[in-house]
Amino acid sequence: MKLEQATLEQLEQLKILYKKTVNDMKQQNLFIWDDYYPSEVIEGDIINQELFILKEHNTIVSSIVLCLNHTAKESFEWSLVNSSLYIERFVVDPLFKRQGLAHKMIDSVVDFAKEKGIKRIRLLVVDFNEPALSFYKQYGFIQVNGIHQEIIDENTVFNELAFEYIIP
Repeated sequence: MKLEQATLEQLEQLKILYKKTVNDMKQQNLFIWDDYYPSEVIEGDIINQELFILKEHNTIVSSIVLCLNHTAKESFEWSLVNSSLYIERFVVDPLFKRQGLAHKMIDSVVDFAKEKGIKRIRLLVVDFNEPALSFYKQYGFIQVNGIHQEIIDENTVFNELAFEYIIP
């Protein structure tokens, strides 16, 4: 499996993947995403050439957004390296969970970053998303100081924690 850039022709398949992931998250009582987000923003990610996928045969089994900037980056005490890649909207098809795909996807992201001369991979995780927190820590991401409050509406505020991976 190789990381490849998503195309607009794959948009409907990607929307299905994200909606399956939202439903899986709801079953785990992780009410972070909904019917609108992220499914309705991924078209922009594709247009901006920031959405990447892994496929098994012709089926998209994982998707991730990779960008060079993040709006909340000032909320954290990152290391002083300027060349960083930010991860957003990372999913693995629930039908393929526990098969090592998340690890393969991050391995592919590390390889991609190395090719681009990028020294750090950064991401934010909602503080109660235990599966994601556990995965990133296990992979070797280190939590950095700071917290970002993502205000969804007057009743919903998410506290996001930041993690950074130093590329060897």
